[in-house]
Formats: sequence, C-alpha cells, structure tokens
Amino acid sequence: MNDHKALLADVFEETENHQWRASEAFLSHAKYPRNMGVIETPDGYGHETGQCGDSIELSLRIENNFIRDIKFAPHGCVFTLVCASAVTDLAKGLNLDQALELEPKDVDVTLGGIPEDHLHCARLAVNTLGTAISDYFARAVIQTKSAKG
Repeated sequence: MNDHKALLADVFEETENHQWRASEAFLSHAKYPRNMGVIETPDGYGHETGQCGDSIELSLRIENNFIRDIKFAPHGCVFTLVCASAVTDLAKGLNLDQALELEPKDVDVTLGGIPEDHLHCARLAVNTLGTAISDYFARAVIQTKSAKG
C-alpha cells in the first residue's frame, strides 16, 4: 500500500512541475488500477521493458479469439501503471484483431492526455499487449503441431 501512495505522490509532483493536470480518468486508474494481477497458466504472456527502464508483465485468457481476461503487473512509475491499467481496460472483451489495432494514442485519449515525456509509457503498454497476443499465437501453432504428431 505504501508503494501505491508513493506512486500517487508522483502524480501530484508531476502536476506541480509541469503545466499538465491529471484528468479524472487518469486519477481513477491511478487510485483504482483495473485488472492488476497475474493469470495463472495464461493463454498468452508478454513482458516488455521501456526506454526508461520500467516494465510491464501482461497475461491473457483467450476464448474463441476474444480476450476474456487480462491482468498486468507494472514495475515502474505511476504513468506505467496507469497506461497498463488503461490498455487492459480497452482490450478486455475485444477480439484479437481489434486488440492488435490499439495504439498509444488510444491510451492517451482514454486517459485524457498524459505529459509528452511519458507517452513512451503508453507505447510500452500497447507493445506489451502485442507481445502477449503474439505469444498466444505462437503457443497455438505449437499446440497444433503437437496435435498433428
């Protein structure tokens, strides 16, 4: 819990140091992250590290080509946490093709805008989703080959 308080303090420090003001959507994701956690034995898994050193782990449960469950574990700043929360919220319930079309701009718009120097966090979240979906497809190919013998 103390880590979460420290992350929220970062938002207020960021607000004081820049012209940027956190939107209600941003603050909601910061205070109450959606889909945080880990799916045991996921159908797809991704782990990416961004240019700043922050990283996101993301796990998927896929049914009939739709994302039925999605969880993330952030390792970094509050912007990484919020962007990961937003991308999981956006992706949940989408088919895989739709999820692969998500872009950092979609995360930015959903959050009411984030500072320019943190847009890489939105890119990290979207890239991690893409990695998890790619992992799902790779596992499906391996399972198909194994089934054929």
